[in-house]
Amino acid sequence: MKKILISLAFVLFAFQLLATHIAGGNIEVKYVGTNQYQIVVKVYRSCEASSAAMPTTLTVGIYRLDTDVLLSSHTLSSPAITTNLPFGDSCYTPTGLCVDRGIFTSATITIPDHAAGYYIQTQLYARNNSITNILNPGDTGMSFYTEMPDPALGINSSPEFGPYPADAYLCVGFTKYFDFGVTDPDGDSLSYELVDPLACASAASMSNGTYPKPYPPITWRLISGSTYSLANICGGAPPMAVDPVTGIVNASPANIGKYAFALKVHEWRGGVKIGETTLDIQYEGLNCTVDSPPLFTALEDTITVIVEDEICFDIMSYDDDGSDTIYLTPVSSEFDLIGNFVAPNPAIGSPSGDYYYLDYMGNDTLWIPHFLDIGAGVYEGIGMIPLRYCWEPPCETVDSVFGLDLTTYSLGCSGSDTTVKHVEIAVINIVPPILLSIPDTMNVTFDDSICFEVYARDTINTEDTLFIEPTSTLFNFAGNYIAPISAGGDSAYYLNFMGQDTMWMYNYLYTTNLAVGAVQDVPLKYCWKVGCGDVFIEDIDLQFMAYSTKCNSDTTYNGSAIHIDPPQGYVNPVANVFTPNDDGKNDYFELEGIADPCYDTIQIEIYNRWGILVFESNDPEFKWDGKNKRGQECAEGVFFVLLKGTYGSQYDPATGLRIPNVVDDQFHLSLFR
Repeated sequence: MKKILISLAFVLFAFQLLATHIAGGNIEVKYVGTNQYQIVVKVYRSCEASSAAMPTTLTVGIYRLDTDVLLSSHTLSSPAITTNLPFGDSCYTPTGLCVDRGIFTSATITIPDHAAGYYIQTQLYARNNSITNILNPGDTGMSFYTEMPDPALGINSSPEFGPYPADAYLCVGFTKYFDFGVTDPDGDSLSYELVDPLACASAASMSNGTYPKPYPPITWRLISGSTYSLANICGGAPPMAVDPVTGIVNASPANIGKYAFALKVHEWRGGVKIGETTLDIQYEGLNCTVDSPPLFTALEDTITVIVEDEICFDIMSYDDDGSDTIYLTPVSSEFDLIGNFVAPNPAIGSPSGDYYYLDYMGNDTLWIPHFLDIGAGVYEGIGMIPLRYCWEPPCETVDSVFGLDLTTYSLGCSGSDTTVKHVEIAVINIVPPILLSIPDTMNVTFDDSICFEVYARDTINTEDTLFIEPTSTLFNFAGNYIAPISAGGDSAYYLNFMGQDTMWMYNYLYTTNLAVGAVQDVPLKYCWKVGCGDVFIEDIDLQFMAYSTKCNSDTTYNGSAIHIDPPQGYVNPVANVFTPNDDGKNDYFELEGIADPCYDTIQIEIYNRWGILVFESNDPEFKWDGKNKRGQECAEGVFFVLLKGTYGSQYDPATGLRIPNVVDDQFHLSLFR
């Protein structure tokens, strides 16, 4: 096993003349019968030669929780003492640690019903003088404190702390996980938090015995410009913390030292808190040698998978030494670890290893010297353990997140050879964006001709049909759609599409709701000549949506806002002479200027000198070639013209309102040939 030298924190207790030897303790309440209880106090003391002896008696008080009134006090004596508690394990045993435990148990005590419940307290003076994170620890006592509910609740004992941990030490610069084996005899739910350790009661801060509240917290120490606190109990990163559900504490002290802390356990029944108990304890540190834990290869915290697409992801734990036996346990209540597991292939007759994976983490072949499923979801390997999971998430898993907890460890010391990692598998659905060959906004005017292209590509769902469907109503999508060139069957293509020579479509569909569908690539093309009907609309919002057949997929949108500018026009003064002799000069009588073909209205009548109507029209773009209504050339002479209507338009720049050019005239027209 590879060894590294680090600093170890362990429990060590010194003393002063005023019994500075107490290392910690807690109070537990045991149900005996109706309104009958025993009180158990566990006291931990340093058993070094310089330490004071274990107390032979102590006094506990039972107080009403709502009034702090003492119900009764009890002297506990003749503790059951266990000397020199064991520390370490088969891999490492720290030296210089000596802790005794004294268990004080009361006789049966009658506690009457009281709706508010009770608290039980005892205090000892004082703590070890050499504690690192407390100010003046040798002059600071400790209160052991627990709360119990109204005895009318029925059977209830307080949570119980397990045996004093054999791994009661921390490794400097190394994250250590430990717990105190807390259980509840009645099966109540428990939650955990780190709290400030309590000093003796304000009423008697330097005395043993029992006293009512308040019990002030200890004062954290300022050292080297840094203040220890509940958020910074022992320094280092990550800071000491407790999992509120499991009660597992983690700590990674930055320096050697003695660190006091307190763990409060809350007791819950039916979602209601009914009690609490607190363990006051301290851990210390020295140099030690421990195993380096196995590690995980680079693995993202979140693995993203596409719905209905098969994904395979590889997980590997390894040991730097390369020859240690290591273990890997994946756990998930959400992800099907058994159904999605892909076992390595047996390497029959190969000297390279017992098993192998192909294409593992980008490598051609990974040979595995030892791989064993030892049951209960635990895998064993030598030097490394590779695992592979393949999964095709179904539609109902879209937007779901599956948690996967990985624990890898080797046979080593005090849990310090364990590495954990939490991975989340997120199922998503990706709909490709829509591309348009026109800008987001544009202006056109009457008689403009434009062609534009729409395109979406699904790079993920390469076997599903992708659709683009127009969603706006004012544009004539059906009339302006340019169908692709058929290549036979359900294949089609466009030439010169968005800069490409040929854009192919496979499984081409054109639906009744004007949607175009194809596999992976969907191009559309529209060509449009702006007419008067568009001018009357003024604004057209071209909108498209893209979606696939996969799992009623999400939809993406894109579009362009098009403003149609009305035609601007004017009219020049009307000529009163024309010469229809086909010489290409002044051959027609017509209005001169720029017409407004969408709004102009004209009525013209031309009479000869005998009052006979020879020409009439309501076309603003009329042209009279000097012939009568029978198509015969009129003789030279003077004709009478009646002209009425509008020709050309201007638009008010402030309001956008049309200002027509009014034509209303009667005049003589001379015809020469």
